[in-house]
Amino acid sequence: MTSIHWDTVTRLRRLYAQAMDPVCRRFDLTANEMGVLLFLANNPQYTRAADIVSVRGIAKSHVSAAVSALEKRGGWHKSRMPGTGGA
Repeated sequence: MTSIHWDTVTRLRRLYAQAMDPVCRRFDLTANEMGVLLFLANNPQYTRAADIVSVRGIAKSHVSAAVSALEKRGGWHKSRMPGTGGA
């Protein structure tokens, strides 16, 4: 990518963060927690934390922390997937 493309990406990320900040504050969510919820809302075919890591390219530790925080607040419910050994 050229520097113009990187500048555009940087600007878009900044604008997105600015737009999401009031929403995150209103619902007392971190940016990662909001990202997880939005991803799942917009991609119902993905149902696992591993999907978020794989598709979004977010660090497993960030997804894990977001999922744990959402679970504590009641915004995430773990359930056992049929045919798997995990939750």
